Amino acid sequence: MPTAYFDKQLCRLRESLVQMGGAVEEMLDMALSALYDLDVVLAEKTIEADREINDFENKINNKTILLIATNQPVASDLRFLAGGLRVANDLERIGDISANLARRARGLARLDYKAELPPEIPVMADKVKGMISGTLASFANRNLEKAQHILDCDKEVDKLNRKVRQDILGKISQDGSLIYWGFEVINVAAHLERMGDHTTNVAEDVIYIYSGRNVRHTHSITQAVEEPAAAQALVDGNREDREDVED
Repeated sequence: MPTAYFDKQLCRLRESLVQMGGAVEEMLDMALSALYDLDVVLAEKTIEADREINDFENKINNKTILLIATNQPVASDLRFLAGGLRVANDLERIGDISANLARRARGLARLDYKAELPPEIPVMADKVKGMISGTLASFANRNLEKAQHILDCDKEVDKLNRKVRQDILGKISQDGSLIYWGFEVINVAAHLERMGDHTTNVAEDVIYIYSGRNVRHTHSITQAVEEPAAAQALVDGNREDREDVED
């Protein structure tokens, strides 16, 4: 049977992932505030905050690899550790994109031309924030239904991104002086869309971690790819199997 120490380390790893997600949410809030207020100082603070997210990922990766190497986990434990590596990577990418969003805010603030953001931008931002918080909740509470809902939300964010891009390009074609402002705004929408993509990846990993079903490229639990027989044996096995391997 697995040791109490191993169980405790798994719990701590889960807590670290949730804490990393919380830090990512705070960083996104800072980036959006800097964007809406064109606050250069806050934008710089947001960019600096990315270091904390990077440190989170490094610590989680190192701890996960150590647990895999020293405990030979199987079944749900192995899925959790492997999936956790991917979750940390996608959260780190969301942090990177939040820093890029802050750079767009800084760029917009330094332009002589000032204009309101397209109305789709705050709508996109709210949807992405909801996706991130929902995904973290689905991970913490093992809620597959909520994770599936996140996959469905991503289509709405993609649609809004396309509309912003089309509208801004239309404005630039009519007034070339808007080109710098326009491309900053297009990049803002693109950053939010990419955050939605990475959040979708996390939701897919939540489904895999807790069900063993691979929904990548299908976005549906009902259409999930079945595990190969050898992998399914690990999925169906219990944690006592490890003792047999070690013997």
